[in-house]
Order: sequence, then C-alpha cells, then structure tokens
Amino acid sequence: MRKEDNMAENESLLYQRWETTVGEGNFEQANKYYMMMVGDQLAIPKAHYLMGLWYRQNGQYDGALSAFQLSIEQGYENLAESYFELAGVFQEINEQENAEYFYKKSLDLQPDFIDAIFCLGQLLSDQGKNDESLQCFYQVLQLGCHEVAT
Repeated sequence: MRKEDNMAENESLLYQRWETTVGEGNFEQANKYYMMMVGDQLAIPKAHYLMGLWYRQNGQYDGALSAFQLSIEQGYENLAESYFELAGVFQEINEQENAEYFYKKSLDLQPDFIDAIFCLGQLLSDQGKNDESLQCFYQVLQLGCHEVAT
C-alpha cells in the first residue's frame, strides 16, 4: 500500500471515529478526535462547523470561534451559516462590532437568511441603531417569516 493511501485511510478512520462519538453525544471523546484532526491539519470543514456548534452550546467560546473560523477557511458548504454562528458567538461574548460584521457577511452570501436578518436587527436595536434595526425587522416581515430562531 502506498504511503498516501495509508494516510488517507487513517484520516478517514479518524473522521469516522469522530463522527461516531458525535452521534453518541460523547463530547469529551469527540473533542479528542477533533483535536487530533486539527493537529493533523485535515480539511474537515463540516467537523469544524459541528464542533463550533458544540463548543458554543457548552459555553466554550474560544473553541467555538476557532472552529467556525476554520470551517470558513476550509470552505464549509454553507458559509453563510458559519458566518451567522460566528456572529452569534461574538454577540454572546459582547463583541458587538464583530457580531455586526459577521451577521452582515452572512447576509452578503445569503441576503434572505431570515435568522441572520432578525439577529442583526436585535443587535442593532441593542446598540440604539433603531432605524437600521427597524429595516431589518421590516425585511423579516416582508419575507413572510413567522418563526425565527433566537
């Protein structure tokens, strides 16, 4: 077996183990496999995105920021979603300018992303930018959304 084939097989096995532990809800073990994949510099944008969600849910904001940024750098299939989640982390750690920037970046890629429009509207309202905030909320209404994730 060629060295490249063996490396690809090991990468695939590592990813499969990570995916299995994620499915089992075993954060500790999934994190170990994830850190091994990061250390090996594997191109795993989906894994970065999912670990970002997990880190964020568990209040591990530095890990979430890093994971979402890696998902973006490696071209995750839904970049708008990665930017949206990155914005949410920045909002949770009170870095409002970064949050605003990444909500807008998400909307540059997907202008009708209702959750991003709504969250940007909330953020702008919190910053006292009422006219901009109202524009976001009007846009949500125009798009016909009645349920928005908050």
